[in-house]
Amino acid sequence: MRLSGASRFETTTAVSNSYWKTKGDAADHRHVAKAVVLSRSDTFADALGGSSLAAAKEGPLLLTPPNALEPSALAEIDRVLDPGDPIYLLGGTGALSQAVEDALKVNYTTIRLADADRYGTAVKIAKAIDASPELILVATGNNFPDALGAGAAAGSYDVPGVSDLKAVVVLTADATLPKATKDYIDSLPGGLIYTVGHQADNAIQPVYGADLDRVQTVAGEDRYATAFTVAYTFFASPQQAGIATGDNWPDALAGGALMGTLNGPLLLPPGLAAKPAAAATWYLSQESASLDTTVIFGGTGVVSNAQLSAVGGWISGPGGFTTAGTVVFPASLAAPSGLRAAPQSTGDGVHRTLQEMKAAAQSVRKMP
Repeated sequence: MRLSGASRFETTTAVSNSYWKTKGDAADHRHVAKAVVLSRSDTFADALGGSSLAAAKEGPLLLTPPNALEPSALAEIDRVLDPGDPIYLLGGTGALSQAVEDALKVNYTTIRLADADRYGTAVKIAKAIDASPELILVATGNNFPDALGAGAAAGSYDVPGVSDLKAVVVLTADATLPKATKDYIDSLPGGLIYTVGHQADNAIQPVYGADLDRVQTVAGEDRYATAFTVAYTFFASPQQAGIATGDNWPDALAGGALMGTLNGPLLLPPGLAAKPAAAATWYLSQESASLDTTVIFGGTGVVSNAQLSAVGGWISGPGGFTTAGTVVFPASLAAPSGLRAAPQSTGDGVHRTLQEMKAAAQSVRKMP
């Protein structure tokens, strides 16, 4: 299945439209959105924790230019929210201008999550998700792939009422640990740390690495393998998986928000290659017994039809696969509570238990 549009704005609204219902329409059996997360469309700096926040607040992640509210984003907000509902703005007025906020305040409640830089903003987003999360996923904030794969995984714990663990994403400055991030981790002495990618691991290990029970490394040889490693570490038997190009960020940002809500991993292959990276194909093949849907985020200009066909082949049985032109996840079929009925600490059939996570993170590092 493919969710796409002619621009990054249209792709994000297509992702939203696949899951969230039109408010006030009794015949619409999609899910009721309780909030919207809004991010700037021209850079990823303040948005990297946005996917998990959208899952936690039960709504879509949408994009707008910094200085003027994108019409398609406003139309989607008006479709899914009631007047007075909250909209979370990621970043300060340099990221989303006061004019954007003022336009939204006419009908909605705006909540701005911002700090002096992307690292502090990520901490503000984490605190808005949960005051004391059990899982702290750490990725570099100087590039997007590792944090976006982490965001989908973290978000899958954060949909209210469906897990007894919560997870957040915070950032390093490549191999340097910013003060805002360190202060936040120090405030959560019981939080388990998963470093996503080698840059984050290089920042975390000198400070916290001596605590072998607390810190685990989740990293592959490149961005594509790291996304696979995240999927393998946190998910045991997902029913849905997402595919977005690992070469750009907007589609993966909105797609990660949906995958967190759907309780599935986000894989990030080189989108225009003839087939997904080897790590992704291995994962899809291994999980083919549980996977029934794979969602491609973005058009053929970013994820080719050859990749779509390869993905379908990996997850399907002898009967082959079908490609849906329109993707809709009705509440009766894709309610998060239906996917995660058991407490996470005892296993839920989709996530790994805490013990299994640690073992998976360690074992995947030994794979050839």
